Amino acid sequence: MKKRLHINKGFSLVELIIVIAILAILAAAIAPVVLRYIDKSKRADDIASADAIQTALKASMSEGDINDIVMAWDVDIKDHDASATTILLVCASGDDEWTNPTTNTDLDELKEVLDKTCAPPVIKYKKKIAAGGVGNSNSNYCLGTSGQFTPKGWAVGINPNDELCVYITNGALDTSVEGIALNPNACRDYK
Repeated sequence: MKKRLHINKGFSLVELIIVIAILAILAAAIAPVVLRYIDKSKRADDIASADAIQTALKASMSEGDINDIVMAWDVDIKDHDASATTILLVCASGDDEWTNPTTNTDLDELKEVLDKTCAPPVIKYKKKIAAGGVGNSNSNYCLGTSGQFTPKGWAVGINPNDELCVYITNGALDTSVEGIALNPNACRDYK
């Protein structure tokens, strides 16, 4: 008697198409969730960077001379516009140092201290976000009112409530920057 050998020919074309279709459906369902988690982690990194900047800024302000200079500059700005945010320093993402966008050369001392203690970090989240006065932002934690901007820089300043704030901005290197504060109580639009 002859034995009949069963030869395995592999998968049929129909079986391969079904497996590919199932994988495509799974990828389509999982991709948005993964992208949301990636975006959320980038925003969390930026908030952590803002916390580091704020800590360095507060440490710098603990030095008497710098604190006196900054507070005098803030009072001078608030004398002209009580609802203004006093911009102290700005930088673009990835810059090596902070920039003094003002005419007050006394702020250069704060710039030097902040350059040594906290170099400007690179911004991770680069999608458009709501600018000042949009959504549920408190306007005291906003710079500008243009609607949306793409995060490209940082600014440090004193808001109308006289709080030191770290802002994520559009990257402008002057006092007309737009952005929102990443202080813990004010970054609802960013999370």
